[in-house]
Amino acid sequence: MQYKLLLFIISPLISLVYSIRNFSNKGSRILLWLFIGFYGYTFTTFSSALDAARIKEKFLRSNEFSFYQYTGIDKVLSTGNIEIVEPALLWMTRHVTTDFQILMMLYGLIFGFFLVRNTYLIYEQIDHTKKNKLVVLLVVAFAFTISFWEINGWRFWTASQIFVWIVLNRYIRKKPKDIYLIILPFIHYSFILAIVLYFLSLLSKYISYKVLVLLLLTSFSISNINVDAPLFFSNFKSKVIPIEYGKEQLEAYSNIDFIKDRQRQSVKNNFYVVLYKKFLQLSVILLLTLSLFVYKKHFKGCDFLPFAVLYLALGLLFSKIGVSNLGRFIEPALMIAIAALIPTINIIRFKIKNWYLYRSVVSLMLFFYLLVEFRVGLDRIGYYSFLTNPILAPLLDPDGNVAVIIWIKSLL
Repeated sequence: MQYKLLLFIISPLISLVYSIRNFSNKGSRILLWLFIGFYGYTFTTFSSALDAARIKEKFLRSNEFSFYQYTGIDKVLSTGNIEIVEPALLWMTRHVTTDFQILMMLYGLIFGFFLVRNTYLIYEQIDHTKKNKLVVLLVVAFAFTISFWEINGWRFWTASQIFVWIVLNRYIRKKPKDIYLIILPFIHYSFILAIVLYFLSLLSKYISYKVLVLLLLTSFSISNINVDAPLFFSNFKSKVIPIEYGKEQLEAYSNIDFIKDRQRQSVKNNFYVVLYKKFLQLSVILLLTLSLFVYKKHFKGCDFLPFAVLYLALGLLFSKIGVSNLGRFIEPALMIAIAALIPTINIIRFKIKNWYLYRSVVSLMLFFYLLVEFRVGLDRIGYYSFLTNPILAPLLDPDGNVAVIIWIKSLL
C-alpha cells in the first residue's frame, strides 16, 4: 500500500489510471478516493456563478459568528431551516484553517467515499467470467451519472450519493441502513421528498410488472411534455400547501424567475449538451422495459428491479414540478436503476428476441452520453488536478488553475 501512496504523491493522474485499471483491489480504490480529495483541493472557481464561489465567501466570513449563529441550529424549530450540515462543516473548518482549498478537499473526500463505495457495490455484481461490453458501459455510466466533478453542488449530490448507498445496501448487501435517511434533509432540504418516494417505492413489489411498465413509459412521456410547470406549482403551493415551516427553502427552490432563467440558459446550449442526458434515460428505460417483460418468469422474488422502476417513474414525474432541485432527482434514480440492471443483462440477452439490435442501440446511446459527460468534466476539472501533485499544488497560485479544456485550447 505504501508504494501506491507514493505513486499518488508523485502523480495523482497516474494513480487515477492505475486505480481504475485495478478497481477490484482495495488499495486501488483508496487511491481513487484520494484522487477525488485532491481534485477537491485543486478545484477551480473559474466563475462567480458557481456554488463554490458563494461557499468561499461564506467560508471566509464564518469566523465572524458563533457556531449556533452560523448554523442556525437555535432557529431550526422556528424557521424550518434544517440544512445545517454544510454550515457546520464550513464553521469548523474555518476555525482550523483559512485555506478554502482544505474545505474543498474535505468536500471531495466525503463525496468520493460514497461514490467509490457505490461503484464498488455494483462492480461486485458483475460476472467477471463473462465479458460483456454493455455491462462495462453501464458501470461507467453509473460512475459518470453523478461523478466527482459535481462537487460544486456538494449538498445535493453528496446527499444523492448517500441515498444511493442506502438503497444499494438494502438490495445488494441485504443490510438495510434506512436509519441514515434521517441525515439527508440536514444536508439538503429537498431530500424530505426523496425519503417519501423511497418508502412509496418499497410498495413496488405489490404492483404488477405490466403496471410498472405503463407507469415508467407514462412518466417518461410526461417528463418530456413542455408545460409551464413553474407557474403551475406556484399556484398549487399557494392554494393547496400554504406551509410556513421550511418556507424559505421552498420559496428558494421554486422561484419562477430562477427556474425560467435556467430554462433559457439550456436553450443556448449546444444540442448535444441538451440531449445527452436524455440518451442515458432512454437507454436505461429501454433496458428496464425489456427486463420487466421477462420479470415474471426469471426475476420473481427480486424486489430491487420493481423498486428501481417505480422510483425512476416517480422521479421523472416530479421532475416536472416547478422546483429547481427536483429535476435532479432523476440522476440518483438512474443510478439505482443501473445498479438493478447489472445482474439482469446476462439473463435477458438470452430471453429477448433480436437482443443484438437492442444491445447495439443502447450501447451507442450510452457511448454518446459518456463522451459528452467526459467533455463536460473537462470543463470542470482544473489542470492542476492532472499535472501537479500534493507537494506542488499548495505552492501554486489557485487563481492560475484553469479548466483542462481551456488549458488545452491555450496550447493550440
